[in-house]
Amino acid sequence: MNASTTTQDAAGRRGLRWLRLAAAATLLAGAASVLAAPDRAAVEERYLQERAVCERLGADQDRAACLREAGAARAQALEGALNDGAADHRENSLARCRMLQGDDRRDCLSRMSGAGSVSGSVEGGGVLREYRTRELGAPGQPGGR
Repeated sequence: MNASTTTQDAAGRRGLRWLRLAAAATLLAGAASVLAAPDRAAVEERYLQERAVCERLGADQDRAACLREAGAARAQALEGALNDGAADHRENSLARCRMLQGDDRRDCLSRMSGAGSVSGSVEGGGVLREYRTRELGAPGQPGGR
């Protein structure tokens, strides 16, 4: 075996490694797209349900707008771009607490995570989240025992 053959063999092995790596990357990308692909049957079922609701609307203009929205939501869902907004809602609720510090921030995060009680509604003008903590003072001080 001469030096030229050895160099060609090494170059061939490197090329083969790159080819294998490219093939593996292609397979992984394909698998990821399959995993991320929306369930077409579920999207179509949801679309048909939304269309049925739209058809029951009274005014032609409302019905037309509803059907447009249902179609747009279907198109986004088929592209995998439609979500239920739960992640955005969670992020927005936690963002409210970022400007606070210390115990106020801790309490805010607790309220946004579901601790305490909730009353009211957005439709009614606002949601009140209440989280009560009991703080005991040292003996002999106001609030202490």
